[in-house]
This record gives sequence, structure tokens and C-alpha cells, in this order.
Amino acid sequence: ANAVGYEMLAYFGIGFNQWCWKSEGHDGRGMGIWLYENPKGFEELAAYFKGGNRPSYEDSIRILDQVLEQIKIENCVLSEDRVRYTLHQQGITLPAAAYRFGLPKDAYFSRGWFEGNGWSYRTDDQTRLVMKDGLIPPTGVAEKMPGFQRSRRNALSELLLELAEGEFTTYLIRDVVRACPVTLKLRALKESRFRVIDDLENQAEHNLLPQTEMTDLQVLTLDPAQVHTIRIEVLSGCIQIESVTFA
Repeated sequence: ANAVGYEMLAYFGIGFNQWCWKSEGHDGRGMGIWLYENPKGFEELAAYFKGGNRPSYEDSIRILDQVLEQIKIENCVLSEDRVRYTLHQQGITLPAAAYRFGLPKDAYFSRGWFEGNGWSYRTDDQTRLVMKDGLIPPTGVAEKMPGFQRSRRNALSELLLELAEGEFTTYLIRDVVRACPVTLKLRALKESRFRVIDDLENQAEHNLLPQTEMTDLQVLTLDPAQVHTIRIEVLSGCIQIESVTFA
């Protein structure tokens, strides 16, 4: 979600606030920019809220006081990956569905796909986003995991972007501080030729034979710059893209 959230809000002029700023999860489970670790005994307190045994008043006060200590900024760990994804900085892998927000024929071009997709995601763009092999669309009913955990299914991780002859899409990357290899994870549905162009007019053409498995293909190397935009254009055939990595 971080891969598209800021870009979408900025494009539509919507005020943005990172939510949440802090969250529990030193092991990477947390959703915040700053992560803290719950103190020993917190699980017992949390279990009480779910119908478990009630801890003593003294233990509850001790645990909550320790939580207040743990959430101090000096005791938190910065989630640098989440910052990079939010700001589209070098060192990330974008899902194909995280192409640029913008006007048709500028940020992307499709000949018109009116059938939607399994997630009803970005349907107004009329780009062809298809489910990955073996996956079925969500039912529309919130899928629950044990406890209060929701399913971690999401459109960005389950959709492929399909581009046919004459269609293109673009991706944006910021703060490129060193040579940046760009790698696509993709496959061709039939014999295909496509090119990748950056905003400095550097470009490379590639040919692909039809295949069933996704393959990683380094397509271009970007020079250091504050901002880069790359354009992926299909010259013939048809390809499906799963992700774009800016290493």
C-alpha cells in the first residue's frame, strides 16, 4: 500500500499524513514508520482483552508504564524500507499495478479494457490488470485470520499488468544516488518486443519468447538523479509484468 498511497494522494492534491507514525513490531510486523517492542508480559494483558485471565492491577500498571517507555523515539527502530517505498526511493521493488498516476497517454496508455479486474482496482484507467496464476478474486467479505488479524491479501501483490502492442506504462523513482539497474519480472504471452526509455532518452529494446513462468530481466541502468521516470512500451506481441525493481 505504501507503494501507491503517497503518489495517489499527491497527484489528486489530497493532504497526506503517515498512519501510523509508530506501531509495535520490531520483527517487521508493524505498520508504522517507527517500530517499538512491547514489554515482557504485554501478551498477558492483551489476552485479557480477548477474554483471558485478568492480570493484577500492579502488573497492569507496570506493563503499561513500560509501554510508555518503549514508545519513546529513542527506543524505536526506523523502518527504512517503509520510508523508501512511501517516497519511491532507490532500492525498492514496485508491483506492476503501482504504475504512475496521471493522464492517459502521459502516465500510461491502454487501448481500453472495460472488463475491470478481480480487485476492482484502478478500473477507470482501463488498463488490463489480471490475477496471478492460481489466484481467485476476493469475495468482498472481510476474510479473517485467527484473533484480530485480517487477511494480508491485497491487490498490489496479486495483480499483473498486461500490455499489448502499442500500449505503455510508466514508473517513477526518486533519490537515485548511484547507478540503478532496473529489472522487470515479466513473461511474454506470445513472441514480443518492447523497449524501456528513461527521461534522459536512454533506451533499450528487448525480445521475449512466449513462456509460462515469470523471468527477471535487467532492462536498463539509470544514472544518479533526483527523479527518474521510465516508460515501458510494447512494440509487438503481449507481455505481463509482475514487478519493477530499482536496485
